[in-house]
Amino acid sequence: MNRLPRIVRWLPVLSLGFVISACGAQTATPAPTSAPLPPATALPTVAPAPTSVPLPNSAPEPTAQPVPVPELYYIDQGSVFAQAIDGMPRKVASLSGTVLDATLVGDTLLVLRDTGLERIHLPDGAASTVQTFTPVAGPGSSLLLMRDQTIFYAAHVDDAQAVFGKTLIGSYDVARGTATTLLTADGSARPLGLTPDGAGLYLLPVGGDPSFGQVQVIDVRTGAVRAELAVEGEGMPVVSPDGRRLVVPARRFSASDPNAEPASLLYLYDLTQQPVTRQEIVPPQAPSAANSLFWSPDSRAFYFALGAGNIYELTTSYGLWVYDIASSKASKLADVDVLNTFFGGQTHSDVALLRRTMTQESQLIDLATGAATPFAIAPSALIAGWR
Repeated sequence: MNRLPRIVRWLPVLSLGFVISACGAQTATPAPTSAPLPPATALPTVAPAPTSVPLPNSAPEPTAQPVPVPELYYIDQGSVFAQAIDGMPRKVASLSGTVLDATLVGDTLLVLRDTGLERIHLPDGAASTVQTFTPVAGPGSSLLLMRDQTIFYAAHVDDAQAVFGKTLIGSYDVARGTATTLLTADGSARPLGLTPDGAGLYLLPVGGDPSFGQVQVIDVRTGAVRAELAVEGEGMPVVSPDGRRLVVPARRFSASDPNAEPASLLYLYDLTQQPVTRQEIVPPQAPSAANSLFWSPDSRAFYFALGAGNIYELTTSYGLWVYDIASSKASKLADVDVLNTFFGGQTHSDVALLRRTMTQESQLIDLATGAATPFAIAPSALIAGWR
């Protein structure tokens, strides 16, 4: 499996200057003889050493230039912070009101508020409203950054005509700075990713039960439902960045003993097949359970936390594992404690952020080596992305 270059090692550039100098020549004094010198004879003079002169038009010695270090941007307690690996957080901007989610693309920070979408230009801090929600949005609202740098939003709002409310699904064009509403879905819904051709949006209808049996495909131009895929699982499914696959935790109940603990599985779907096909994966070190799923940026593997317990709560940690798509094999990547943790925020290049649910003692995991670097961030912070 290929690994993207690591972002955590940079070496400063050193430059060497050359100093040009010259040494003067000195005429040697004849060796004395045993005969005395005549009184009128003078000693030969010694030529003075010439002064070093710099070469004309010589360039000044270059100075070491700092190498930009990517920083993680997040929102906590009404402020935007940026923090580099092994660095301290620095405040970037202040925010007011209720913030539900945020994501970052280049110099643009898009903030999903209860009142609408707000764009913040990070270099100068200028803020502008690009979309207004009426009524206001609430919990269950989210943003999702796609591979083409489009940001899709899901704003869940109350509706007197709908018991479970409605969800406004739309997109934000970063280059144009405009937002477009695609459709209004009944109840709650969550964007999952784009189809391989980029023309469709995978949308998960979310109910009160964490289990589901369908994923919709929405036309990104018209908002019309193009297809309903027979995809089932429990919890939150994750679509690969290339849009070709989906993986989700699942459970299988015993037909002979309904009181038995259900077996924990992973369902890996090939979304390019019609109908979609499913591969059932038994997690390693069975009996065990896998959760906290996320994909590698190149879509060649997915990662998961493994332990004893069930898909909703692990009781013993077996570490962080990786499943390679080409070989259909799982291997242990890092022996880190995955109890009471979650992987939050976007994966940047070859690192992922393992966060604690109750404390700020998180870790950045190198996905190439499994090495862990301490990283302090509040469990309530909203991750926007790397810059």
